[in-house]
Amino acid sequence: RIGATSDALRRLLDGLLDISKLDAGAVSPSFERFPIQHLFDELAGEVDAIGDAAARVRFCPSSVWVRSDPALLRRIASNLLSNALRHAKTGRVV
Repeated sequence: RIGATSDALRRLLDGLLDISKLDAGAVSPSFERFPIQHLFDELAGEVDAIGDAAARVRFCPSSVWVRSDPALLRRIASNLLSNALRHAKTGRVV
């Protein structure tokens, strides 16, 4: 669990650095097509590493494909999930 939490923290810090580079125009998105379920699976693993949040989060299965930068989209989705957990009135996030 410590290793997974450490990896999640590293990805968060890398994301902040990438966002600042994106804002400065130093990096451009690398678009590709991928199933959104892969993103959901990664986020579910990140939430499982947190422990108590895992009982409050549920991902609905999806067969949708998206065209995006996988790393940037993951960081955005992770941030949204973090905010949703922090501010959920019911204590659950779907």
